[in-house]
Amino acid sequence: METECVLSSQTARGARSVLVVDDDQATCQLLADWIRHLGFHVMTALNAQQALTLMSAHPAEVVFCDIVMPGRDGIWLIEQLRQQFPGTAVVIATGLTKMDPAVTLAPAVTAYLVKPFDFDAVASALGSAFDAIAALTPMPDDDVPAAPGVHSSRRGPDGRRSRRLIPSRSR
Repeated sequence: METECVLSSQTARGARSVLVVDDDQATCQLLADWIRHLGFHVMTALNAQQALTLMSAHPAEVVFCDIVMPGRDGIWLIEQLRQQFPGTAVVIATGLTKMDPAVTLAPAVTAYLVKPFDFDAVASALGSAFDAIAALTPMPDDDVPAAPGVHSSRRGPDGRRSRRLIPSRSR
């Protein structure tokens, strides 16, 4: 019997959203807890098909995606996300130490984490993902409140402001 693992954080409405996809429930929970600690709304799924269904109902800005899962694998999911949700950034979070560069360098993939990972690596990967999203999204010049854990004063070479995740050192 398949166990569903769909969680939502208790963060404020409008918080930036992240989907964690891993067939190992303990890994799902750990990543969700760490990301929630950084101030983001978190959803989890235990397989690729469940993740795609969840994305259709509640699109996330960033997806942490395992590669080796029963049924449809993470490579299939990344391709589906790229086609159906082109603005979504993907962080590969897997136990595989070697992968086809065609996957790791795919346009949607912003970071690659190898298990076991630590809090700082997850925070850095999340920052890279939101930086990639910000680079594709023009921001107004006026001061817009940043999401928790995000610093918004940096400007890119084109003069537009971009947002960078600043990982919290307290756990």
